[in-house]
Amino acid sequence: MYNNLLVYSVMYYIVKYLFKISNLGSQRCNLRCPTGKNLNLIPGCPKVFKHCKPLSKILKVRVSTIFMDTNSPRAEYWDYLRPVYRETVADAFGMKVDDKKYPGQRHRFLQQMSYVGLKSFKSVIYPAVALRGNSAESVISRNITVYVPAYGHEITRSFHIALGGQQKMMNPVCDAGTVFNTGITLFDRALDSSECAGSLKTLVTYDYLLEIIAEKQERKKDVVSDNPLVQIVVALVNEYFIRCHELLEMSSRTSVWEEHTRSLLALFLNALKGVTYSFVNHVPTQKTYTFVLERALAFSKILALDCLLSPDTDADLVCSEVFDPLLDLGKVFVILDDIRDLPDDIERGLWSYVSVKAQLDYGVQVLENAQKKEDKKLLREILSTRAVLKSMEDVFMYYTRAFDHLQKFIPLQRVYPLQNFIKKILTYSLNLKEESHGQGQH
Repeated sequence: MYNNLLVYSVMYYIVKYLFKISNLGSQRCNLRCPTGKNLNLIPGCPKVFKHCKPLSKILKVRVSTIFMDTNSPRAEYWDYLRPVYRETVADAFGMKVDDKKYPGQRHRFLQQMSYVGLKSFKSVIYPAVALRGNSAESVISRNITVYVPAYGHEITRSFHIALGGQQKMMNPVCDAGTVFNTGITLFDRALDSSECAGSLKTLVTYDYLLEIIAEKQERKKDVVSDNPLVQIVVALVNEYFIRCHELLEMSSRTSVWEEHTRSLLALFLNALKGVTYSFVNHVPTQKTYTFVLERALAFSKILALDCLLSPDTDADLVCSEVFDPLLDLGKVFVILDDIRDLPDDIERGLWSYVSVKAQLDYGVQVLENAQKKEDKKLLREILSTRAVLKSMEDVFMYYTRAFDHLQKFIPLQRVYPLQNFIKKILTYSLNLKEESHGQGQH
């Protein structure tokens, strides 16, 4: 009898700690005791077990230590990242993250973005795509979240206000930005896929882009690829340029169109180049910083140019004094994405802003015997330096510099919606609520 009780005591604490670590402690688990009665072992403890010592004391080792080396690199990284980013946000914005209020504030922001994203999917993205034997919704949802079209829509909306746009043209301009952000994100996903890259490069070529830039195309429902993701990308590329041509027809702003064309072609070429910049075949130099930023540097500038194609925005703002801070905002998004995706980029062996900084500024070597280091080992070496922290500081430096410059040319009341929205992205894109080890969203 007592042997059975000891066995069940050990079972109880194993299950309890497993549930705690897997964040399922709120659920209940029924085990059957030797007498045949059901005992609700989680989250409470039956009186018959109260005399038992914790399992960690029985084994003379901390349970957290048992699981420490089994954490995935991503989970380990987020345990490191959350408090560091939290402190950086607090310093940059002069605010304290309140653990009681923050979850509700973050939930409301993400809920709002989810609503905008779902609406954009249904009214703008899905109608532009024709697939054979597949649902556009199922293919897209496997590759991106609802926040991709939402951020495209809301950033474009904020740019439109900042650049003097009026409510009448808000929807067509924001729809163009939504298609662009969704299309370029799916374009990157397809390029990263061995199943899609070859077909995509065959269909979306430099000459093809020149053709649809030079002349407005018709909205067709032709299926040009058997690969559903490639088909969606081609459809969205075509839809985006049709919408841009429609804006150009209303404004006749050829100088904006020329700048728009240069920026898009540069973004396209840099996206293709990015696939070849891996740990194994590229030794980073100071110029690599420029490359990793240029991959998506023109993102925010293109969204702003979409707005400037609209006839209601201020044409006098088409100048380098405005474009330069827009490029700084592009750096904000690039570096923030690289910070979030560091474990994934290490796994894929691709250079990012953080890993370049770790090697060039802090001497971290990504290769060992001409091969990529083991993922967890390399991640821990990077985290032992200030590379991630310094990258965060660069995010907020570019953010501050961009808006300091924009406010010299654009009235503060027009800049504020853009500044406030990007501040929310920086504050809520990571879950900054403090949580115990092993729990939380990774």
